[in-house]
Amino acid sequence: MTQERSAGASWGTFLIILIAGIAYSISLMAIPTAMIYVADTFGGDMVGAGWLMSWNSVAGTILALFTATIQSKIGPKNMIIIALACILVSDVMVVMTTDITIAFVGRFIFGFANGLIATAGPTFVTILFSDPTKRGMPNAIWTMWIALGGVLINFLAPFLMTPGEGVNFLTGGPNLDWHPLFWFGIAFAAVALILVIVGVRIPKAEIMDAVAGSDNVRISDAFKNGYVWLCFVMVLCFAFSFSCYTSEIVAYLQTDVGMDPAAAQSWNGILNIIGIAAGLIIGFILNKVSDHTKVLVVIFVLTVAACLAAFAFNTVTLAICSMFFFGLAVNMVMPAIFTNVQWVSTSPAVIAAAFGICAIASNGGGIPAAPVMGAMIEAGCDWFMLGVPPAVVSAVGLACAIVFSLKLGKASREGIAAARTADGQN
Repeated sequence: MTQERSAGASWGTFLIILIAGIAYSISLMAIPTAMIYVADTFGGDMVGAGWLMSWNSVAGTILALFTATIQSKIGPKNMIIIALACILVSDVMVVMTTDITIAFVGRFIFGFANGLIATAGPTFVTILFSDPTKRGMPNAIWTMWIALGGVLINFLAPFLMTPGEGVNFLTGGPNLDWHPLFWFGIAFAAVALILVIVGVRIPKAEIMDAVAGSDNVRISDAFKNGYVWLCFVMVLCFAFSFSCYTSEIVAYLQTDVGMDPAAAQSWNGILNIIGIAAGLIIGFILNKVSDHTKVLVVIFVLTVAACLAAFAFNTVTLAICSMFFFGLAVNMVMPAIFTNVQWVSTSPAVIAAAFGICAIASNGGGIPAAPVMGAMIEAGCDWFMLGVPPAVVSAVGLACAIVFSLKLGKASREGIAAARTADGQN
């Protein structure tokens, strides 16, 4: 493959994989975008609606234990295809029922897509961009797959949702029909499936050679490394805190701040744009600093503060300011953790397994978030109090980041210095 073809073909294929990830994100974020209307459809139960947001993480967590082996057997392309099929089946089940049990089953199937795409996406980056120095931008863009889908569905929601039946149990205002959000998700996933089947043309032998070693990567080996445990806990803390906010932000803006549904959904979409900007900013910062671990500590400090401010205000201006703060701070966490994983060991196998463990934590950490928030709302807690659980959990992540920096700061500084010296010699 020529260099010109490599650049064009690699980015073209990467775009298709990114579209597949966005297909997952659209259906994922459809629930929080219309949370109060979904809850009304399924009996006015905010806890149950919260579990519809979190139940997919249960399946994703379970599957993440086996994705390295699955990838070594069928390859990342087939994983993406299966993931998109899971999205289609799940969305059809949810949109065609008013039985929350059937919806739970559908969202469990949906969770398999998370585990598959979250593993296959970074693998494609490695395959498509063989030069490690060229992976920074595609890796940064890949971390935005959830945010990009969230932006799309939140901006389209006011145009897709139509007047529904009855009065909403929580707001007392008219209901909106949330089903068109899922029909759009179904159409998007179908297009993505066709693009992957037709457009991803990497030779099978090349793909399987790249993942041949995955079968020898054991999650248990990485868990013997204490620094991997720190990464695991930090990702758990991030996932819980992020999911707490995203599951209730629209409901908060409508009920406590007093925004109309269209405005609340639009601002939720802007939150995702802020997340995209945060990913680019932290990518630039990480390329410039001499110690990645210190950046991680600073980001967790900001995250604790952002969680405390998340639901603290009932005026539009201050609520939007806190949203910007939260979006910038919290969306920098995962790129910073992923960048720091390389310092946990000199063994490529342990590092690869560590990424698998991070995928488990990313799914598992979000499981209790929406149910906890829903239970607090139903218990009549003040909205400000909803920021306390994510702030406390983020403080645990901060403690882990401090220990990580104290133990591995030297490795980070020496590794970055060596890489820059080598780059200067080329």
